[in-house]
Amino acid sequence: PISISPNEAQFLETRKFQINEIARIFRVPPHMVGDLEKSSFSNIEQQSLEFVKYTLDPWVARFEQSITR
Repeated sequence: PISISPNEAQFLETRKFQINEIARIFRVPPHMVGDLEKSSFSNIEQQSLEFVKYTLDPWVARFEQSITR
């Protein structure tokens, strides 16, 4: 059987936490930074749509306004 030490298990948990924190800081869905642990096709699609709507759209709108002035 394959076993890992408690230190290695702690490291893996810390790594998962860091991936989620990085995604949260940059307002990116976790699947876009490689965290596919809780992902399925339907929720990846939904997360991608929300990313465009809530993260990219405001930036694109500001950019469009700045170039049309």
